[in-house]
Amino acid sequence: MNGYDKTKLYKTDEYVNIFPTLFEEDSEWKLSKIIPLTDEWIAQISGNIKIINLLDVGGGAGLILRSVSSHIEKKYDKKVDKYALDLSGAALEMQQKRNPDLKKVLNEDIADTSLKNKEIDLTLLIDVLEHLAEPDKALKEIKRISRFVILKVPLEDNIVTNLSNLINSGQTRRELAEKLGHVNLYNHRTLRKQIQEQLGGILKFSFTNAFELYLSSEMRRKDMKLTHKLANIVCAHLFNVSEVLASRIFNDFAVLLVKC
Repeated sequence: MNGYDKTKLYKTDEYVNIFPTLFEEDSEWKLSKIIPLTDEWIAQISGNIKIINLLDVGGGAGLILRSVSSHIEKKYDKKVDKYALDLSGAALEMQQKRNPDLKKVLNEDIADTSLKNKEIDLTLLIDVLEHLAEPDKALKEIKRISRFVILKVPLEDNIVTNLSNLINSGQTRRELAEKLGHVNLYNHRTLRKQIQEQLGGILKFSFTNAFELYLSSEMRRKDMKLTHKLANIVCAHLFNVSEVLASRIFNDFAVLLVKC
């Protein structure tokens, strides 16, 4: 990993070229985890707030931002001013196509933005933290600019990933970094610790049971290795007994609502 440029994938738009859909096929499932946290967030803020500044960081194809803002406007009768921030110009173009009413488009690094102190009411950081070159610095910047944050983070520091990495002399982690841009690997403890130290108080922390998604997705099943399929089957059942233990065996996600 020495000498690896952690931002090259995004600044050159290489990431969009590798993943042209920006995983929009997962948007419906992601929203099923994000919308309940949005409702919990609304319960935390004053009912007198009529205009909400909503920032989506690294928002991919723009479907999450569009759906969350639409949900807030329709269910709570509040106006949403939408902001999008990304290192990738190509990704921002996709965001604008899905959200032509964007108030601000920021081709910036989330670790160093031009936004004012507490300018943002709610920040969406969905599948982004694992990509950040300077996660501590980025979280501190988000704390400066935002009042609340919703995060979704993969929990890739687990038994299967670590065992695979040991067997192939570090190749698993190198591929996560170089092919997916995942330079920060978390388990539920390390994630909680970093969020609490750098960002704020965790109001809600949940596991997603991604194992069921992997097993129900025809596209994923087709390319899934037998060992991964078996791990998902085991963890899908284990999740009902111990969510933490399931996440320590194989890849799940955590979703969090945080007050900055």
